[in-house]
Amino acid sequence: MGRKPTGKRQHLLFYLARFLIMMLWISACSHVPQSWQARQNLSQAKTLLANGHYQAALGKTEQVLSSDPGTPGVEALYLMGIIYAHPQNPDSSLDRSLESFHILIKKHPKSDLTREAEAWVSTLRKIKKRDKEILELKDQIDKLKEIDLGIEEKKRGELPH
Repeated sequence: MGRKPTGKRQHLLFYLARFLIMMLWISACSHVPQSWQARQNLSQAKTLLANGHYQAALGKTEQVLSSDPGTPGVEALYLMGIIYAHPQNPDSSLDRSLESFHILIKKHPKSDLTREAEAWVSTLRKIKKRDKEILELKDQIDKLKEIDLGIEEKKRGELPH
């Protein structure tokens, strides 16, 4: 007839079930500190930006992007775009700013920040176009100055002494 399971076997199943539950709990909880740290880094990046520490703020946003691509990562991309576009940032780059906003729009089209990023992209494109036109006008002014100087020299050369 059938034997009753021994006490050792029952304990083994109990410990195995307990171990599996603990592993699931640990894996579920391990995400919380990572997300919390990402939010802390994002908060610090905003404070650094407000205080004019642009490189340090970029460092914090990069930490967020490498650790949590979820909601904090979307906010980090947005903040990166703002930092690179900031007129007082000595290392500002409209191209890098546009790149950050484009990544946000492409990878997170349903994010609340997507519309704002699209507005920034439109504005930054207009600024880049304006800057290009200004450079072209400066080149034209320089060329006209050269022509004017050439005309003045010819006039001086033709005048009797």
